Amino acid sequence: MDAMDAAQGGGEIGIVGIIIILGIYLFYCYCLKLICEKGGVEPGVLVWIPLIQILPTLKVASLHPALILLYLVPVVNLVFFFVHWWKVCEALQRSPWLVLMNLVPVVNLAFIPLLAFTGPPAAGVRV
Repeated sequence: MDAMDAAQGGGEIGIVGIIIILGIYLFYCYCLKLICEKGGVEPGVLVWIPLIQILPTLKVASLHPALILLYLVPVVNLVFFFVHWWKVCEALQRSPWLVLMNLVPVVNLAFIPLLAFTGPPAAGVRV
């Protein structure tokens, strides 16, 4: 009976884990939606589709949608990631240097929500 109870408990943890992961994913998609809206781009349903969700942010950055293919090239994808989000920061009137947050583990988790939930700085102030 103990083995059976343990197996059932593991299933409950799995369901909780899936719910948490789904919640994090939906929060991330919502943040991308807010970023697109702040950048003057209507994200539509694309922002909710995994991998394709980057396309609307490319529009915010004024980059061609075909450049999404650069994310498939090793090493180039790292450089393009910083270029892409640098331009998004500029489009949102935020300091492009915020992209460097992505180099610091754990701090990088705050980058997308920071862009989504903070407004542009007051006139004359550069953040």
